[in-house]
Amino acid sequence: MTPTDAITLKINSYMDTLNDAVKVPDFSITVGEDELDDLNKRVMSLSMTDNRGFEADQVVISVDDTDGEVQLPKRGTKLAVLMGWKGEALIYKGLYIVDEISHEGPPDRLDITASSADFRAEFNVKREVSWHDVTVGRVVSAIAHRYGLKAQISEMLMDIEIDHADQTQESDMSFLTRMADMLGAVA
Repeated sequence: MTPTDAITLKINSYMDTLNDAVKVPDFSITVGEDELDDLNKRVMSLSMTDNRGFEADQVVISVDDTDGEVQLPKRGTKLAVLMGWKGEALIYKGLYIVDEISHEGPPDRLDITASSADFRAEFNVKREVSWHDVTVGRVVSAIAHRYGLKAQISEMLMDIEIDHADQTQESDMSFLTRMADMLGAVA
């Protein structure tokens, strides 16, 4: 073994030790079954805001577009976001719908903003619903199901019986917030 080979081997050993000691963030962004390799390679930053209650979670992806070649997802496109650590299985963080794409620069940077649920339209539609002899859990689950969401509700509230509740010219979001207020819950 030459001295150069020995030094290279020692450096590689140190690098392996360092890589094992320091976790490096990793992520993947997909549309349907397609991983967006070109977009993933250009990501400068990815931030996620996990909001409480009925406010949609949000992801902002900043992308390097100095060459003007980025193929951007269109507004309304559904992106699946996975995050974790290099060398480990990535964790699914949810499905996000592209709301906005903005540009800054030079150097050219694109910010893709996406929300966890499409609150822009249907969730704010006023409805006429009369709920009879149901539990809070069934109401919350039925409304969540309407939007393809998974209901999350405290076990203390889940089995509370509702004899009668009217949702009259009221959006689902407004109705759930009103119901949470009446029960002393956090919406």
